[in-house]
Amino acid sequence: MATARFDALWVHDGVLDARDYKTGQVWSERVAEDAQARLQAWVLAPLADQLGLRLRIAFRAPRR
Repeated sequence: MATARFDALWVHDGVLDARDYKTGQVWSERVAEDAQARLQAWVLAPLADQLGLRLRIAFRAPRR
C-alpha cells in the first residue's frame, strides 16, 4: 500500500506548495528521484491544475 502524506500545504505566488518534514530516514537527497515524492505529485497535480497553480514538493530533513 502506498500513501501520500503531507505535513503542510499552502498557496502562494501561483504555487501549490507541499512540505513533507522527514522524521525518519531520507531515501534520496533529490526530491525528483524519490518514489514517495512522485506519488505525492501524482496525488496533488490534479488539484494544482484545477486551481491553475504550479506544484512544488519539498522535503525538509531534521537538523542534525
